[in-house]
Amino acid sequence: MVDFFLFKTTLRDLMRAKRLVICVLLVAVPTLLALLFRLKMPAEEFNPETIYNTLAAGIIFGFLLTILSVVFGTGVLAQEIEQKTIVYILTRPVPRWR
Repeated sequence: MVDFFLFKTTLRDLMRAKRLVICVLLVAVPTLLALLFRLKMPAEEFNPETIYNTLAAGIIFGFLLTILSVVFGTGVLAQEIEQKTIVYILTRPVPRWR
């Protein structure tokens, strides 16, 4: 029960408006690029499979997931430092199953 409360509290703190807006904008970039490719390329040259593979490999896995993990990871760490709970978290023994 305590774990669920901590999870809920942390999730609420991570979903602050500024961070959430930045993440939504970053997630919208590949979709906007795909639409731009579709509108600018002639219909006979447009291959959705190639566009998807290019965007997935280059932007989503190469850039977007990296940036979002850094944003949320530093947010969690900054929150723990700000609340002065980092020492407790780092020194508390946690069972392997948890």
